[in-house]
Amino acid sequence: LQNHDQVGNRALGERISALAPPDAVRAATVVLLLAPAIPLLFMGQEWAASTPFLFFSDFGAELGKAVTEGRRREFEAWPVFSDPAMRARIPDPQDPATMRASTLRREERTQADHASMLVLHQELLALRGGLIVPRLAGGARGESHHLLAPTVLRVKWRLGDDSRLGLIANLGRDPARVSYAIGGLRFFALGDVPAHADDTPLAPWTVGWFLES
Repeated sequence: LQNHDQVGNRALGERISALAPPDAVRAATVVLLLAPAIPLLFMGQEWAASTPFLFFSDFGAELGKAVTEGRRREFEAWPVFSDPAMRARIPDPQDPATMRASTLRREERTQADHASMLVLHQELLALRGGLIVPRLAGGARGESHHLLAPTVLRVKWRLGDDSRLGLIANLGRDPARVSYAIGGLRFFALGDVPAHADDTPLAPWTVGWFLES
């Protein structure tokens, strides 16, 4: 969902959990962690860390000054930073406080919203390790993909053991009426995602995973 470049190269270092609705982040996480491809998790993503990840540096005085000035010039073309006063709010990469602000607060993991996201990651990774990874020894290949509605995907993979992995996901903020059939048993769902739908509404940010042996 994100990496150090995507976060650190933003002017204020905001993580995806600070930019997108929680339901959207959870749905995207469910897609990421159970898909056959090896998932990438950026540090702190697993508990929706509140700390930013800012661009910081430790150069000598001359180069450091150039980096600070260049960093702010970089964002001049962005409407929100067209005002010099707004650009001055961009943290100075050379200021030690910028690095300190990027340090993870691991105690957040016990707080309600962060803890629930951590539990979701743990559950999905355990499910991936027990059910998906053993079937990938011979690889995986995409078998089909369809856009059932502007925000609704149906995707199927053939896994290395010849089983089929299927995904139905509404990755949008609005309900969508769809018709489809997908084989196999549902082994994980975020929301109500049936195996068969006939002009059936799928709620926003719902994801269903199916496995056909």
